[in-house]
Amino acid sequence: MSYLDLNVVQIDLTAIAHNMAQLKGCLRKPTTGLMPVVKSDGYGHGMCEVARVAAKNGATALAVFDIKEAVLLRQAGFNVPILLISGILPEDSDIAVAYGLTVGVTDIAILNVLESACNGLDKTVRIHLKIDTGMSRMGLSETELSYILQRIHMWRHLEFEGIYSHIACADCVEHSLNEIQLRRFSQAREMFIAHLGRTPFSHMANAAAATLIPDTQFDAIRPGIAVYGGYPSQQQYLHSVLDLKPAMSYYSRIIAIREVEAGVSVSYGARFAVTKPSRLAVVPVGYDCGYMRTMSGKAQVIVRGRRCQVAGTICMRSMMVDVTDIVNVSIGDKVTLLGGDQNDRITIEEMAGWAGTINYELLCLLGTRNRRIYKER
Repeated sequence: MSYLDLNVVQIDLTAIAHNMAQLKGCLRKPTTGLMPVVKSDGYGHGMCEVARVAAKNGATALAVFDIKEAVLLRQAGFNVPILLISGILPEDSDIAVAYGLTVGVTDIAILNVLESACNGLDKTVRIHLKIDTGMSRMGLSETELSYILQRIHMWRHLEFEGIYSHIACADCVEHSLNEIQLRRFSQAREMFIAHLGRTPFSHMANAAAATLIPDTQFDAIRPGIAVYGGYPSQQQYLHSVLDLKPAMSYYSRIIAIREVEAGVSVSYGARFAVTKPSRLAVVPVGYDCGYMRTMSGKAQVIVRGRRCQVAGTICMRSMMVDVTDIVNVSIGDKVTLLGGDQNDRITIEEMAGWAGTINYELLCLLGTRNRRIYKER
């Protein structure tokens, strides 16, 4: 057995189902779809496992980053629409068409490539045009959208089904860019209607936008972090509307215990020294496991129901924890790094505060760097 086998990320799939129900409950219209974002291996939770639960609990489509993720879902038996939210590379056009994917188009050039692929395979492909309304990452400008709509007849095998965008400041409802983006997106919809005589399937809201700026819901919402029980915004209103349950917990075990005298320094750089005779437990978790070094000096864990401070600099594959005040602590004891133990709980938002980052990053790191197990009630 490897020390790394002691580090376990547990995913509660029942929490995923609960969160899907919460998201469904925030929709203003029963016809509005739910398109969970399961990219990056389901934010570290396991893409196929999350997609399975989401599909059973109201997901009308799935959103992924690239072609490999989409193909894995198709090969795993998922027949719901799968949107490539960041577009595709030209060399992947045949695969996108063959697997019946919905292609998010972020530039004009890919349309000709897709038309050629469809023609060669004698198939059609669904297209959602991504509109850059203010994110300045990927997407079509108003001029580019107009160019496409005026020449729609050039791409006979492409089904121009929808348009979409992404809110840049959804977690700050007062930000002026929100109103600008919503207005630009509405103008793009009107342009689509004017040229094609029908309303496009439209989506731009993540969970924060859907709850804080309801006018962004349109025909579907694309929740990301909220599916996994993380809050995309710390605004109190969002917490009152969505009762989310964290799906990820992270546990390890003590592999060594050291007794040290007062004044002894701990770990790299000797940046920390104990002020009294202390007992230190070694835990085989470090930044190679996704437990970020920037949490040094701030992070806490739970041992036997009590909080313990991480002592000194977090190492690559280990860290030291001050367990001086824990009675009868011993090698093999469980260490809770994320999640609940007895009456206490460490949240991903709390960890993100220690690390100086966001909950998204930590979930992806922890979930993909450690052994995962699943529970489902």
